[in-house]
Amino acid sequence: MIGICGISGIGKTTIAKAIYNRLYAHFDVCSFCENVKEVIEKHGMIQLQKQVIEDITKEDLKVSSVGEGSNVLKRIMISKKVLLIIDEADELDYLEALAGSHSWFGPGSLIEDEAMELFSLYAFKQKQLKEEFKGLSDQVVRYMKGHPLALKVLGCFLFGKSLSEWKSELSRLGRIPIDDVQVLISHYSLNKKRNPA
Repeated sequence: MIGICGISGIGKTTIAKAIYNRLYAHFDVCSFCENVKEVIEKHGMIQLQKQVIEDITKEDLKVSSVGEGSNVLKRIMISKKVLLIIDEADELDYLEALAGSHSWFGPGSLIEDEAMELFSLYAFKQKQLKEEFKGLSDQVVRYMKGHPLALKVLGCFLFGKSLSEWKSELSRLGRIPIDDVQVLISHYSLNKKRNPA
């Protein structure tokens, strides 16, 4: 996530458009929300959320509240590489309703690369992933949504285990509620103590 700040009239929107035009071809879906403050004042946040949803899905989905709109955006963006420009967003509420956190978005951003490197440091004791584990490591980072402590704990738990043990553990991982990260961290921390490497 990148913010462009400055006083009115210095060309922030022009810069954002230039970035959009240069990068949009590298993403699965794109949305440019221009003059967000004015749009919200005239039509409301729900209408803006619906615009972004339509840009991403090409469908006119029904949204009845801001909370519902945020949930829909999170659900549809997490599986995609998204370029989202929010122009003139000078209120935190605007950003929270349209792009609540990094975890809303699919892989392809800088934070995903950093998460993979962090996981590798604990799972392999090196920054570089082992070739045969790349696919499984990608699954882990996506499932953990880049959460640093969760990646550290699971990386420590998987360190030294075989490919078949990784596959077995990842099949069990899907049954642990990722929405409660603390439960997941406690589960693997406890198992690590019971089964030290």
